[in-house]
Amino acid sequence: MEDIDSVFQRFRDKSTDFARDVSQLLYSKSRVTPSVAAQVNLTLAKTVFSKWSIEILTVLYSVRAVGYGDLKRGLRGITSRVLSEKLKKLEDGELVQRSVVSSRPPRTMYSLTEKGLMVAKLGEPVFLYMGYKEGLFNPPKLVLEKNTW
Repeated sequence: MEDIDSVFQRFRDKSTDFARDVSQLLYSKSRVTPSVAAQVNLTLAKTVFSKWSIEILTVLYSVRAVGYGDLKRGLRGITSRVLSEKLKKLEDGELVQRSVVSSRPPRTMYSLTEKGLMVAKLGEPVFLYMGYKEGLFNPPKLVLEKNTW
């Protein structure tokens, strides 16, 4: 059976090939320069990876849809103002969608858009790899305490 490191290396190589092929297709059909692309990529990265944004996306990826209050409780330490701003920015970036459920009282729900779900799924292997390298998936070590008798 193949070891996990080899599986991740194979994935890395295939991802690199995929990115190169897609880049060639996209750049061959546009007039975007690498410097403009770098600026756009930086702006996108700041949207997705800024403080609280990745946490919001992770929660929404995990639970699929959640109300504002439950989301705020799940993100310990975030203020209402910051949560509202981040949700608005993620909505503007078409990563998160807001819907109002007809109930008494009406309830606002947040979920990932198709674009947001794609971003989350593309990022999932990165988190799997990082968790693996941090020992997240290792069985707990048995700690034997020194006998005191």
